[in-house]
Amino acid sequence: KNNFDPKRIEKITSDFIRRIMEKAGETERDEFRLLCQSTLVALCGGLENLVKDFVAAALLFEPDLMRKLEDRSIRFPVSSVIFGTDDERSRLLVDELYREEGARHGQSHRFLRLLDYIDSGVLKGCWDKKQVGAISSDIDEVYEVRNAIVHHGGKIDQQSKSRIPGLASVVGSPIVLDSQRFQRYRNAINNFAWQIPEFPSL
Repeated sequence: KNNFDPKRIEKITSDFIRRIMEKAGETERDEFRLLCQSTLVALCGGLENLVKDFVAAALLFEPDLMRKLEDRSIRFPVSSVIFGTDDERSRLLVDELYREEGARHGQSHRFLRLLDYIDSGVLKGCWDKKQVGAISSDIDEVYEVRNAIVHHGGKIDQQSKSRIPGLASVVGSPIVLDSQRFQRYRNAINNFAWQIPEFPSL
């Protein structure tokens, strides 16, 4: 009580408090943006692995599916051919097919091309291509944003600017990943993941 100095609280004006609140709001928005970005990158990685793992498992589940690859020239490390398990070789095959396809036509097309290799036999028609087509643009947009986050520090580049209208107006500006956009991206990933079926009983 004896140390109380009334002059010390004279600086605590309404403007001072307002600046503190504004700074807290900015910090909260920045933290939310970083959280959304990290979550989005993880979700994209999860969906990619889900598709790859499903295709790799399907090739082992129904080996005749590999006849579609008879005319393909695919490179493998010698050690994986000699010492690898069937699961490892199948996943390496899928990884190479995925790499060769690339994302020049969009990520949804890349996934569908991979799934086309197993769209026959007991797995034919196991997913709804119309449903996938309905969310393809959102999936493509999600992965453009993901690439900008991972490779460009979360800033818009020329490719993402041209492919995602309305995301940002200036190359080099931060991507605004608000709650509405994040929810749309998350729903697209979730909906695509639900199109990956369980293996049917033989």
